[in-house]
Amino acid sequence: MKRLLIVLGLAAALLTAVGATHAQTAGEGAVRAAITAVDASRFPEIHVYLTVQDAGGRHIPGLTPAAFSLTENQAPVAAASLLEAEVGVQVVFVLEVNAAFKTRDAAGASRLDYLREALLGYVQEGMKDGDDLTILAPEGELIAHVSAAAPIVDALNRYTTEYAGAADPLALLSAGLNFASDVTPRPGMRRIMVVAANGLAPATDAQALADLVARAQATQVQIHTVFVGPEAGLETVGARNLQALSAPTGGQHTLLQGPAALQPILQSLADQRKQYRLSYRSALNLTGQHRLAVTIQLPDGAASAAPEFTFPLRVEPPIVSLPSLPARIDPATSAGDYPVPVQVTFPDGHPRPLQQAELLVDGQTVDRREAVEVVALTWPLGGYTAGLTRTVQVRLTDELGLSAESKPVEVFVAAPADVLAPTAAQQAERPPEPGLLVAGLVAGLLLAVGLVAAWVWGRPLLAAALSTPRPPRARPAEPVRRPQPPADPARLKDTMPLKLPPAPARRLHLPRVTVPRWKAAARAGRQPAVGRAYLEVVEPGGGGAPEAPLELVGPVLRLGRDPGLAEAVFPDRSVSRLHARIAETRPGVFTIFDEGSTSGTWVNFTQVAVDTGHELASGDLINLGRVQLRFRLRDLPGEARGNGRDPHPLAGA
Repeated sequence: MKRLLIVLGLAAALLTAVGATHAQTAGEGAVRAAITAVDASRFPEIHVYLTVQDAGGRHIPGLTPAAFSLTENQAPVAAASLLEAEVGVQVVFVLEVNAAFKTRDAAGASRLDYLREALLGYVQEGMKDGDDLTILAPEGELIAHVSAAAPIVDALNRYTTEYAGAADPLALLSAGLNFASDVTPRPGMRRIMVVAANGLAPATDAQALADLVARAQATQVQIHTVFVGPEAGLETVGARNLQALSAPTGGQHTLLQGPAALQPILQSLADQRKQYRLSYRSALNLTGQHRLAVTIQLPDGAASAAPEFTFPLRVEPPIVSLPSLPARIDPATSAGDYPVPVQVTFPDGHPRPLQQAELLVDGQTVDRREAVEVVALTWPLGGYTAGLTRTVQVRLTDELGLSAESKPVEVFVAAPADVLAPTAAQQAERPPEPGLLVAGLVAGLLLAVGLVAAWVWGRPLLAAALSTPRPPRARPAEPVRRPQPPADPARLKDTMPLKLPPAPARRLHLPRVTVPRWKAAARAGRQPAVGRAYLEVVEPGGGGAPEAPLELVGPVLRLGRDPGLAEAVFPDRSVSRLHARIAETRPGVFTIFDEGSTSGTWVNFTQVAVDTGHELASGDLINLGRVQLRFRLRDLPGEARGNGRDPHPLAGA
């Protein structure tokens, strides 16, 4: 009996410990949250996309706005709305196929067959139209950024390999990370990379691995790893190097023991299609990088704080003008109030409501409107007794508290006594007065009666006069027409001259177009100038790149995808429209600056800060998305070389 009581006591203690451990896990690690994207295209309204998952990587549904707490630059903001939507995932599968993939089981299926079967099942059954998928192998791209299942299935079925493996596994992983970091087709899509490999060699540079993890974290890429090999190999250095990619990025690590081994990872992809979209009205009124943080509190008490998310924003005051204000206004023809149309533009591309708009005449407010969107102010003209030139101006404040004033416009306002008498042409266009119409009708009637009476009484006299013959009359001579002398100026002394204010002077400013010197030389057929430095194209990316080295002959060279914004153009989706610029900050010293690009600017696999830039050394490797460049300094005659630093050890120069 005593022994039974001891056993029951131990069991109760064990259950209590297990319950406490479970409660601690639920309260601390059961919820994982991350901000996947911030959409400020409709600023001041901002959309924040978040993924909220449990410890197993499954989406947690049914949360309410009360569960989320937002801070913008550490200032609390209230979420206006919450939407739970399926936005899709952007997935990259990297298959580092080597000899370990050839091993077959008793049924003759190889490990590569396991992977092929698992991927085909995911594409045909688990993939949806909103997903974006890329598959890389040592031989190259099998498929890139495709959302339809048919071409992916065809590429997987046609894939053959020599099982030689990649010459540089880290380069293959870096290429996969570039694809995963590309701009997603829709905001909020989760970026995921799945790596299947027989580990990473023990000689793998630890710093290079750390740089890959840092890039993945900076671009919100989650990495899952699949060890392709025997179970005993999980304890090797190569397997641990592979696992080091998944743990810091929130991914899973598994052993490939059959097609079903990938099911937890593939299920995680499906679960991450659903995201929460929080919308709120921002109060930011400064251009720069801004920080957003979100904390989630579940009904059961579990909580999680999403890592802080940084996003760029351009905010500028509005521009206001008076486009159609005339040079002269006559109060007698304006019914006392004159409408003043106002044109408002937003140079930052974010139209927003106005808090207040004022119309100023000679510095005094004559009309004020609150909370207006389309501005049409009123100028009261009834109080003016003398004709004077008035200065008109508009002042307004937008929703963010940013103010703007229009340029002063001078307008001559005529007093009622100064209004000119109407001309004969204007009088002819006026409708006749009612009294004049009545008088005209009476006069016409009397004239008609007189004509009838004359006809009746005067017919006999007229007949007698016509019957009496008369001698013919001589025809008078034609008068001689002589030219009239010019009008005497003295007779015009009572005529009032028409005086109008002078028309405002207009000046034509033509824009100055600056053509880069190396482009101008190419257009003219001359040999391009040679600069102190140049860029070699190491990896052109998917869209092609300039074949010749890019000479740095001017003070600044801009790099990007848009020919209208950059001189060095790389038509690849991974490159932003204006990605980066290289400036000669001191003679022979060049610094690269990031221009707020999506995938970031990297020098020797280290991300360049937006605000400080990075000073370049000869031989440095520059990554702009999938495009890779090498910076070179050139010894010009009579000049010292750059900053004198040796090339970076990773440059491989």
